[in-house]
Amino acid sequence: MSIHEGCHLSNKSLRVHWNSFEEKESEIIGFKVGLGNFPLVADIRPLVEVGLVTNTTINLSDVISLEPVQFLYVIVEATNTAGLVTQATSPPTRLVNHQEELFLGNENFDCLSV
Repeated sequence: MSIHEGCHLSNKSLRVHWNSFEEKESEIIGFKVGLGNFPLVADIRPLVEVGLVTNTTINLSDVISLEPVQFLYVIVEATNTAGLVTQATSPPTRLVNHQEELFLGNENFDCLSV
């Protein structure tokens, strides 16, 4: 079983993927990614350039303000050749403690959508 939409095991990184950024006027030249407590607000991890990719890993090891079961939002910002910016945010996700008995010795975990 591997039902884990809406949550991530609390560890040192968060792997994120995105798609559906299309620009009809000009090409996308890069993305920035951040992490926040609210949609479109990068108050936990500021927006950083990641290049012209559709996935990245957000390092959480130095973020001391994160609490287990805290809701998080990933913010992705696309910039086109005209300098126009489009932002999108992920659905809410939360960190779950990887030390809980439910997860010990279990490769898959059960965390329902939030």
